Amino acid sequence: SNELAEFGIKVTSIEPGYFRSNILAESNRSEAKNIIQDYEGDTAARRGVAFHNRVELKQQGDVVKGCRGIIDVLTQSGAAEGRENPLRLVLGADAYGAVKSKCESTIALLDEWKDITTPTDNDDVVV
Repeated sequence: SNELAEFGIKVTSIEPGYFRSNILAESNRSEAKNIIQDYEGDTAARRGVAFHNRVELKQQGDVVKGCRGIIDVLTQSGAAEGRENPLRLVLGADAYGAVKSKCESTIALLDEWKDITTPTDNDDVVV
């Protein structure tokens, strides 16, 4: 975004949660067709497929509302009127919760390891 700003180009990365559609349908997923033997059984990959099967057409996000949010943000109109485009647009309550949780766990990790990670500057550097 910094490289493009001088050309008047704004960048927004849209990070959606689960929106109700058939995108999770098994027929639309390549992993259902190209199964690697090592991923069979009770693995994270299979649990992910099972989760997608459970939530297909039950996703909490409303596609129309999500699209409206994207349009409002990118055109700086409607609910986003008068606001600058964000670098990241986390879309959906589930995505908000997941990103917030990840940020909080990252901060906790930074704090936990601060005594090892921060005293690594050269001795002659004054901040």
